[in-house]
Amino acid sequence: MFTVEEVSRDLSVSKVTVYNKLKKYESKVVLKQGKKYITEDLFNLIKEELKVKSEVKNQENEKCANQEIATDREVKFKLNKSLNADLIDILKEQLREKDIQLREKDKQIQELINLNKNNQVLLKQQQDKEINQLKLEDHIKEFDEKLLSLKEKMEQKRNYQRELEKILEQIKEEGKVPTLFLHSCCAPCSSYVLEYLSQYFEITDFFYNPNISPKEEYEKREEELERLIGSMPFVHKPKLLKGEYCPEKFYEMARGMEDIPEGHERCFACYQMRMEEAARLAAEGGYDYFTTTLSISPLKNAAKINEIGESLAKKYHVRHLPSDFKKKNGYKRSTELSGEYGLYRQDFCGCVFSKRERDRREAQKS
Repeated sequence: MFTVEEVSRDLSVSKVTVYNKLKKYESKVVLKQGKKYITEDLFNLIKEELKVKSEVKNQENEKCANQEIATDREVKFKLNKSLNADLIDILKEQLREKDIQLREKDKQIQELINLNKNNQVLLKQQQDKEINQLKLEDHIKEFDEKLLSLKEKMEQKRNYQRELEKILEQIKEEGKVPTLFLHSCCAPCSSYVLEYLSQYFEITDFFYNPNISPKEEYEKREEELERLIGSMPFVHKPKLLKGEYCPEKFYEMARGMEDIPEGHERCFACYQMRMEEAARLAAEGGYDYFTTTLSISPLKNAAKINEIGESLAKKYHVRHLPSDFKKKNGYKRSTELSGEYGLYRQDFCGCVFSKRERDRREAQKS
């Protein structure tokens, strides 16, 4: 038999629960010395009732739990649905913003593509322009070269002696004696020119040759020219004008051209320097014409001399007298007059560069 305490302990229920059950089965309770005892059969009966009741309770609890779970699920579902709806709205808004950003990016990309295309078009146009410019420059250069070549051929074909003769014929017909400012390089070259032109002009013979070196050579040539003018008979006697001897001007002019061979750019610049001084003084003195004796030398470029003279005529507004004095046996006559008057005939142009070439030629001969 079991006491109430033992049943309560074994069945894990309260004493109150056990006493309540004993009321139902009071006839089966054993009383000993005023204390209630529970038989094994009653114990099993109480145990079975409690079990059934426990199962029912468990079922009810399970049902309640399931209802709570269902309710909780429904609440969660509704909450999740609400949250999902809000999240979806947020995501949709974010997607719309992203879509707007993407469209803006696409627009910017398209603008960059268009800009790049425009830049490529502009670059291509610039490249084509540069290529066309280069082609144009080549064409211009080619044209200039052809024009220069044609000009040189025309000048080579020009008969400056014939042009001079026409002017002299006109002067003779007019019966006038115009003034001529004549640049002279030396007495031998001047001899024939003075003999020839003094028939038509009042001549001022200008000795200006800063290229001649050394000074002793310069003075010797100047003295020979002065002696020639004093000795020769002339229709109109020339006057001698001595220019300033300034070799530094020649060396300044020749700087950078020291090694250029005779008969080229340095010589042309030397013609220019001496003839320009003659043209300037002719203009200041109101002369009718100016020219130079340089073209009598077979070694001088008559076309270049006349080209320079015509250019200076435009610059200083004084007429240039065309010449190629070597023609019509002019050079031959100058050698005859040199012999006749015993003139000093130098064997080089006068500058240090021509003297250097002369010395080189003589060294090669020996």
